[in-house]
Amino acid sequence: KDKVPDMHVGLNILQSDHIADLAVAKATEAEFLRAGYYTEAAIVDVGIMEGNGGKTLRYRKALNCNARIFADVQIKHSYPLARRDLLDSVEYAYDRGLADAIIITGEKTGKSADINSVKTIKEARPDIPIILGSGTTVDNISDFAPFIDAVIIGTSLHYDGALQTDLDPDRVEQFMKKVEQLR
Repeated sequence: KDKVPDMHVGLNILQSDHIADLAVAKATEAEFLRAGYYTEAAIVDVGIMEGNGGKTLRYRKALNCNARIFADVQIKHSYPLARRDLLDSVEYAYDRGLADAIIITGEKTGKSADINSVKTIKEARPDIPIILGSGTTVDNISDFAPFIDAVIIGTSLHYDGALQTDLDPDRVEQFMKKVEQLR
């Protein structure tokens, strides 16, 4: 058998089925899950998504599962039912929802978050781990790096920056060189 690389493994079962996420995480020993609509209700293309942070936390405890919860706030491709300040959403998911980290995205796949919003959040709450969840590129990672703790990256690493294409090894290499410079 091929040797499995040493890496962190997490998961996200769409459309945000956190109970299934936890069941799979427990069975596979995944380290984290991405939880969209964790503490907020939103309108999306399939209807209304309801927050289920409490239910998720209770199920994680019942399973004795150690997977961390990385919660999206005001997640891409959605419109919150209750409009509130992004910092309020972040604090709610972290302080009340007990998320282990917060994911901030742009409005859609491939679109970056607002740099000023990310900066404001990190300056107000440096204790909250912030993950940039969309729109990260080799050209903007330097701007975001001082205010984030991790990044989820996909689209910009594909050929022509198109998600429907394969990963472009040259784009991956350029991005990782930039990350190494920033470290």
